[in-house]
Amino acid sequence: CSEHISSAQRRVPMRSFRLARLAEGFQRAMARWPMGTTMANTTVLWVVSDSLSQSIAPEQMDLGHDWARTGRMVSYGVFFYAGLALKWYDLLERKFPMTSIRMVSCKVAADQLIFTPITASSLFFLTTLLEGKSVQTAREKVEERLLPTLKMNWCIWPFIQAVNLSVVPPPWRILVINAACIPWLAFVSWMANKRTEHGTAATGSITWPEPSWTKLSTGRIQEAVV
Repeated sequence: CSEHISSAQRRVPMRSFRLARLAEGFQRAMARWPMGTTMANTTVLWVVSDSLSQSIAPEQMDLGHDWARTGRMVSYGVFFYAGLALKWYDLLERKFPMTSIRMVSCKVAADQLIFTPITASSLFFLTTLLEGKSVQTAREKVEERLLPTLKMNWCIWPFIQAVNLSVVPPPWRILVINAACIPWLAFVSWMANKRTEHGTAATGSITWPEPSWTKLSTGRIQEAVV
């Protein structure tokens, strides 16, 4: 029994050591190659997010994985969002350097009222253009889906960002956001790519397909009436 306990005790420090080394490596990478490191972790986490979105979206389950869609989402994340987020959170830290309640409140307010609408609207707009659609179609998608997305965002992200911007060291903040974003980006990816039954862009409201049993019941009622 003592041998099993000692072996378990040896494994725990070893795991802690490996995590510490991994954390140090990430911090060094962020110090030397901030843009490249941010783009790399954004790539991984956005692939995971869109894959999760496709795996649970009712309209996508029977179609298989759409790698073109994943490519569009990752292209936006890597070539637009990553660099913008890096500059934005650096700006926030310089403008509001302290971690007092007032400073953190200013950071969160600026993040949610300025940065979030820009990134959400640009995601809908740019990914629509990457599909080969027109500028007008991209503008319509932004108008239809931005407000519902922001409403959902404001129910969740102010609390996450309050912790992130007050406790997490600056080099880790985008990584924390990307990691926390996995379920959120799955939702945003679905919002950016959802379709109606006829293949056109859906409205801003969140709707799910009608259950098959309701259609069957409706058909039987119609037959009875006839």
